[in-house]
Amino acid sequence: MDSLSARTNGVFLYDEPTIEKLKACIFFWKNVVVFESYLSEVVENPDLIDISYLLFKKGILKISQTPNGLKSALYDKIYYSLDENLKEYIYRNAEKITIEPKLPENIEEIIKESTQRDKNNPDLKLLVDQIVRMRIENKWLNALLNSERFPFELMPEETKKYLLLKIKKIVDLEYKHYENRNQGIRYGFEWRNRYLLEQSSVSSALFSRSEWLPYYYYKLGNYSVKDARRYLNGLSGVMPFVKRDSLESFSLDDILKIRRNRRWNNAMDRLAKLCNEIKIESNTEQFRKEMQEKVISEYQDALGEEELTWKGLAKQMSKGSIFTGISLIPIVGNVLSSVTGLLDPLVSHFWKEETQRNLPFFLNDLKKMPILK
Repeated sequence: MDSLSARTNGVFLYDEPTIEKLKACIFFWKNVVVFESYLSEVVENPDLIDISYLLFKKGILKISQTPNGLKSALYDKIYYSLDENLKEYIYRNAEKITIEPKLPENIEEIIKESTQRDKNNPDLKLLVDQIVRMRIENKWLNALLNSERFPFELMPEETKKYLLLKIKKIVDLEYKHYENRNQGIRYGFEWRNRYLLEQSSVSSALFSRSEWLPYYYYKLGNYSVKDARRYLNGLSGVMPFVKRDSLESFSLDDILKIRRNRRWNNAMDRLAKLCNEIKIESNTEQFRKEMQEKVISEYQDALGEEELTWKGLAKQMSKGSIFTGISLIPIVGNVLSSVTGLLDPLVSHFWKEETQRNLPFFLNDLKKMPILK
């Protein structure tokens, strides 16, 4: 598979992989692309072995790397304990399961100039700090609120207050440690720019952690609003057309069966085209309507042809209300009228690449964001 076909209809899983996330990706995109570091996640999480093996063999899961680079990496100590059967298959089929990023000749210059602009942008640095702080808070609060051993809701009020105060202190300490990092490590602008170029060169969409959406909006859309929550509040392009827990009704075999259906392929192709056609000036409601009529209807027909029995799920599909969400960040509109936006060589590169003018972001845990409730 060449880079053009992957870019046309593939999603780059740039988040901690889980079986449910992989199922979500293969339900909506023909291909799933990951960094080579995905294999270290497989080492840490044996539950991913079987599904990874299967998706590699079916040509669905791809690693962004050169065949020789992947073969060499398999001897790294990080992958030493990787399942032997999986490791052998990857080694023997490196050419089949890899997809090499097609980067511009002046990539180093683009990254250097774009990174320098980012480093000198106090608003962008503040935004990254806010995102990191929010991630730390969410991590500890979720650990407290979701504990099965010590149900938070059953605790006395005084105990709740005490624990929340302790959580705040822990968050402050962890964030202080983050603040003391070297500036390059703290913000990571250089590797963020490089990763974004690499990911977009082999996929048409990115599966990213939802809290990082404000960063992409600022970086690619050149928005002037400073408050990250206001970014999220203004996401007119967000389309939560699948309930998060609906996919649990499908087994992996069910999803793979649906993927073989011609109507599913039609829906996938149309979804990819819509993601690249949408413009910031477009009528969002018309876009939603087209998504429902031309994409969701194909899903429904595919489900019907395969004689699957989830009638409730089909109804939810027809209403346009099934899993997470897709958000589009158009590299047009505001950027075109903004001199500062076009001065960033990375943004300029995206604008020149027709297939990358609109990057759909397939978001994880979007509905958990307080601002969207």
